[in-house]
Amino acid sequence: MHQSAIKKILGLVLTSITSILIAFLIEIASSVIRIFEDLQSSFENYDFTDHYFYSKYTSEPYPRDTNIVFVNIGEYGRSEIAEIITIVNMFDPRVIGLDVRFRSLQNDPADTLLRNAIIKSKNLVLTKRYDLYTETFVETHPFIRQNAEVGLSNFNIEENFTVRSFDPFFLKDSIVYQHLAVSIVELFDPQKIKKLKKRNRKLEYIYYRYNIDKAGFSGYKYFEYDDLVHPDFYKQELEGKIVIIGFLGDPEFPHSIESKQYSQLNESPFKRTAKDMYNAVIIGNIISMILDESYIYSYRILDHSLTFLLLLLMCYLFSLMFKNRFYQLWSKLLVFIAILVFWLLSFILFEKFTLKIDLRYFYFFLLFAPDTYEILHRNVFPKIGLGSS
Repeated sequence: MHQSAIKKILGLVLTSITSILIAFLIEIASSVIRIFEDLQSSFENYDFTDHYFYSKYTSEPYPRDTNIVFVNIGEYGRSEIAEIITIVNMFDPRVIGLDVRFRSLQNDPADTLLRNAIIKSKNLVLTKRYDLYTETFVETHPFIRQNAEVGLSNFNIEENFTVRSFDPFFLKDSIVYQHLAVSIVELFDPQKIKKLKKRNRKLEYIYYRYNIDKAGFSGYKYFEYDDLVHPDFYKQELEGKIVIIGFLGDPEFPHSIESKQYSQLNESPFKRTAKDMYNAVIIGNIISMILDESYIYSYRILDHSLTFLLLLLMCYLFSLMFKNRFYQLWSKLLVFIAILVFWLLSFILFEKFTLKIDLRYFYFFLLFAPDTYEILHRNVFPKIGLGSS
């Protein structure tokens, strides 16, 4: 290869690496400068699939998932929850998922009522949570839990960030703990979990479809205690289904954010305004995804490789227009077009193949690439015999 060509390629590589380094330095600096904290948080929390899921949810809602039904416990106590479990069992559900923990005993008859209701349930799965700060499990007291199946209800989430993924099989001290959704589906359709295990992924992204909207269309049917005891309640509403019993709000406090998270169906993809989905409903979306096998494919090495290769391509395009007197204008326009084109391509790939390509850092690095290229090729590379003079 000609020596000048080698120098040019080396210059492009150094420009790409320098753009990445500058972007990282700015991101580090922004973490210690208060004025940029909101901008940094919005960037880190952004994902193009947020737009996809929200637009799909609002414009073309999926048909209701008839395999899953919710029962709201509201602010009921243990006696009432025990009665709810007993009533639900009368309607022969296939599986019951109880998304509530009873960490300690109250030393009253309610503990025994709850314990007996759990013992009499055929396929009931309780929940426990792994506390990352104390590195301990938070779960129902053994007296109440007895020998019931237990699954983890953790999501992969940072404080005030969107829930996008979960660990189907969490490894701790050489023991594998299944997620609550996985344990529920295993009792409902074991073959689906065999297929999930074959994917052999530590992390699974959630394919969001449904939320519970008490004022409009809901992707899942849900019932209150009063519905269950109504004489006109049909057995077929729960028979053979997955019934998730959990907190879906208190009628007296309809805007409560207790047990809620930010989901990808949130109406504000950049700056989250209000938490929009109850934990139990997120678990429902995971179950729907596993049953439908609508998995999302994502490869970190592909994201990183594309980020660097596309940045190299952009630097090459900058080199073609570098000597133009309107370089600053054309390079900024090229950046805008590139971000738009690659964002649309990512969107299309996800829609057609559920292939999630994360180019956030490419977009971030690209913002600094034109100026970095100009500085290096005007002031640095000529002095060391690389690139343009």
